Amino acid sequence: MNNYKIYFGVDVSKDYFTTTVIFHDKRETFKIASKPEEFEKKIKSYIRNLEKSEVLILMEHTGVYHLPLAEYLAKRDYPVGVINPYSMKNFCEAKMSRVKTDKVDSTHIAEYGKQFFEGKLFKPKKTLVKRIVSVHKIFSQTFVSIHIKQI
Repeated sequence: MNNYKIYFGVDVSKDYFTTTVIFHDKRETFKIASKPEEFEKKIKSYIRNLEKSEVLILMEHTGVYHLPLAEYLAKRDYPVGVINPYSMKNFCEAKMSRVKTDKVDSTHIAEYGKQFFEGKLFKPKKTLVKRIVSVHKIFSQTFVSIHIKQI
């Protein structure tokens, strides 16, 4: 079991952050535009009497959509957990949940964090590593494109 006092489960999409907050056995959900600065403003009302180390912000790995929020928060010393989608799928199946909405997903993410998260916290990549990954991605796409044209 972890020692966090408040859990934010964030369902990240291109346009919105749908977030469920679990604290003192209460749950609240809010939805805001996908702007990390606005997200931070919103969560400050929940954590004003807490240390950042008592807060856990969780999100599912979404390819690229989770990165701006995860990096923004981690650079400001918030504990951020990025959950493997397969782990979340198994968690939801174990709960026998068939409903799939942003609100339900954010609730499941927060519940998973409260019950099970013991993983490593997110650490932003260094600029050089980001560039290498970007160049590798472009190279891979170009290689696949050339290979397909040859077939």
